Amino acid sequence: MDKNIKLKLKSLMTNFVTFGSDSYYQGLAKKTLSQFNGIYKNSNTKLYTSSDLTQEVLENAKKYRRGFGYYFWKPFVYNLMITESKDGEVSLYFDSRSGISDKFFDKFILKIKKMNWFNTFLENEKYDIAAWQTNFEENQWTTGDVFNLFSLNLDSPHAATGHYTDIFFSVRKNKKTLAFFENLQKVTEANSYIFSPNDSKLENSKNFVESRYVQSLFSLMLKINEQDLNILNINPEDITSSKSILPHRYMHEGNKINLT
Repeated sequence: MDKNIKLKLKSLMTNFVTFGSDSYYQGLAKKTLSQFNGIYKNSNTKLYTSSDLTQEVLENAKKYRRGFGYYFWKPFVYNLMITESKDGEVSLYFDSRSGISDKFFDKFILKIKKMNWFNTFLENEKYDIAAWQTNFEENQWTTGDVFNLFSLNLDSPHAATGHYTDIFFSVRKNKKTLAFFENLQKVTEANSYIFSPNDSKLENSKNFVESRYVQSLFSLMLKINEQDLNILNINPEDITSSKSILPHRYMHEGNKINLT
């Protein structure tokens, strides 16, 4: 890595942010936050818990155990993350089940080179959001109801393009990103049925597998706003154990075997 780039990365303040609904997920989160501190020295960490959420979100979590209320809480945490950061500051959100490799070689490389895609995002202030657009089509994970919320149908060009995940992503605080996450929360609150077993009222695609709830909103909103937001699409080749945080590295509570 170029010496000037190293110096720039060292000087940039970054925030690593996650959420843990109970002691198990908080334990996973704390481990990864500590690892990030070792990779990016000039950084803050924040672990949000249920005490940071509204009564509305907590009531939803009581009704539906899965995803602590089918992930209804996520936009609330995203908004806390961005509003509590400073203008121009970069934050990286990750689900608590995501993690960094424990292997010596991977940790050594990450300590020296850090995360490729995140370095690119930090170095280039033109980018507003860095997100991973998977190879899975949008219509596999997004219901007809969610498409309809944005006046789209299953024949929309967006339906056949890759689905963005919010398992981890990075955001730079500015007016555009503040508006994006504020709108995401508003859409979530106005359509709470999407975060329940009754999430599908309209027809779904023939390719449909399962709803991804708020991730589907996040994905479609990124696509709809791609002319306003400068998005860094994370290269899938950069999501390896020696180059990045990894999605779903840990099992859910009750099955605590680590994923490889």
